[in-house]
Amino acid sequence: MKYTKILPVRLAAGALTVAGCGDDSSSDTAAGAAGNAVDRAFIADMVPHHQSAVTMANAELSKGKSTKLK
Repeated sequence: MKYTKILPVRLAAGALTVAGCGDDSSSDTAAGAAGNAVDRAFIADMVPHHQSAVTMANAELSKGKSTKLK
């Protein structure tokens, strides 16, 4: 049970870590700006994806019948 409380925090920390992985030296170039937009779009798509995974995991924990998954 304690993992279900920690998981959203870890996912958020991971998203912030990935967002900070860009190289500042190229941020003033057109290629750097385009790369930053791609990174932001990726994060914007992945956050709801992982939130759905957390929702499914919580549903399995609360209503699931498989003892292997609990």
